[in-house]
Amino acid sequence: ESVFEGREFFGTEAPSLTMGLVGLGHVGQEVARRARALGFAVLGYDPVPPALRDDPGVELVSLDGLLARSDIISLHARLTPENGRMFSRDRFAQMRRGAYFINTAREALVDEAALRQALETGLLGGAALDVLERTPGRHPLLNLPNVFVTPHIGGATVETLARGAQRA
Repeated sequence: ESVFEGREFFGTEAPSLTMGLVGLGHVGQEVARRARALGFAVLGYDPVPPALRDDPGVELVSLDGLLARSDIISLHARLTPENGRMFSRDRFAQMRRGAYFINTAREALVDEAALRQALETGLLGGAALDVLERTPGRHPLLNLPNVFVTPHIGGATVETLARGAQRA
């Protein structure tokens, strides 16, 4: 173990990490393409895997395999009646200790109390969330130092607004 005073600020380079993508629709495949360009190994799970276009370099695996092997898990699944709260206490327990969790999909896919517990106990290293359930008062996940939250505007740019208006 390093005795360097700043060791807690050391990061890890993308080529030594595995990113697991849950949901391989358009957004999941775009994330895969960018992750591969940065050097990540990319695993993917989708209950109905679509045809992967442009060979994004994704190894298709079971959800259990993805959770066990990924350093970062990024959620891009559609919400269906069958997958509500798919990320539960049991799913977080399957993840690598210290892994990171990203949800830019839907808040109803995640049991937020279980996520909070996994973050507070150090099971997870951190989370980046673009969606949260509405709560009265301040959301409890906002108080955690290892959580980064955006207000579901991760893809909001001048260009996306212009493209949307042009398509309409």
